[in-house]
Amino acid sequence: MTTIEIPRDLLAAVHRAAAADGTSVPSMVEQALRTLIRDRVIQQEAARDPLDPPTTRSFGRMQDVYDSYLMEGLGAPRGGH
Repeated sequence: MTTIEIPRDLLAAVHRAAAADGTSVPSMVEQALRTLIRDRVIQQEAARDPLDPPTTRSFGRMQDVYDSYLMEGLGAPRGGH
């Protein structure tokens, strides 16, 4: 478990969104973080120079995140390998 500080107005919005979706605040926060990380992996892949041959770690510093998505059975992000 990790404790994070979230501004009061943002947390209130998360509570409302979670209630509207019929889910919990922790689930909503987890999904938002997963989406953020997935989008970063996708952006990094899109930004790669197509003429520059890929290295063994095609996602650079985000490779571990990409690999964890695969390990968790979430599948490769759109545009992934």
